Amino acid sequence: MNEETGAQAYIRQQQAIMSRPDSRPGLAAIACPTLVLVGDEDQPTPPELAREMAAGIAGSRLVVVPDSGHFDARTAAGRHRGAGRMAAAVRA
Repeated sequence: MNEETGAQAYIRQQQAIMSRPDSRPGLAAIACPTLVLVGDEDQPTPPELAREMAAGIAGSRLVVVPDSGHFDARTAAGRHRGAGRMAAAVRA
């Protein structure tokens, strides 16, 4: 995906991410059913961070999708397998 957006767009995205406020203190205010979905091979948002997010949201459900990375369903290699893995993991 980064190759598709180009280097300059990627740099702007990273600068925006680094300058945004930390949202973790607000997680406790979420009062609706919440699914935290992460691939077990996700590098930008690894499972440890997803666990932290899920722990901050009362009653949330954490699903770790095996053999999947960040946006796996949107990558060329994962386009067909990613969506199926995610659906199977949520149903489990």
